[in-house]
Amino acid sequence: MKLEEPITINVFTATDNPDQSTIDLNGDFLHSLLLIDALLRLKSTETEKQQFISFCSKQYEESGMKITDPKKSKSLYSSDRALWWYTNELGLYRILNEALRVQNIDSLLFFHIFIKDIYEQLKNNQYKD
Repeated sequence: MKLEEPITINVFTATDNPDQSTIDLNGDFLHSLLLIDALLRLKSTETEKQQFISFCSKQYEESGMKITDPKKSKSLYSSDRALWWYTNELGLYRILNEALRVQNIDSLLFFHIFIKDIYEQLKNNQYKD
């Protein structure tokens, strides 16, 4: 995938009206849930995984951060360590949270692999009675 200009979507609308109907808010929330559901349903390939890692490396470089050894990072990433990657010192959470906050669909398409990995890891590790 090549990013030229990000495509943004807006599922939440800001308003100064305190009397805003909750029907609108529920609709916005539903749209965000549908977006996440769609991202979770996307199939992924090894090529997309490599594109995701390259995308993250580029984002780090653009923000002035450096990954000490990008080749090592590529070989270390695995689906069962998604939460570690989300919380480690590289701050992958910053890139993902920004993409979610500004609703950059191009970035979120790269992140669908990572979002799915986090979802699966949380689901597999949840407490079961």
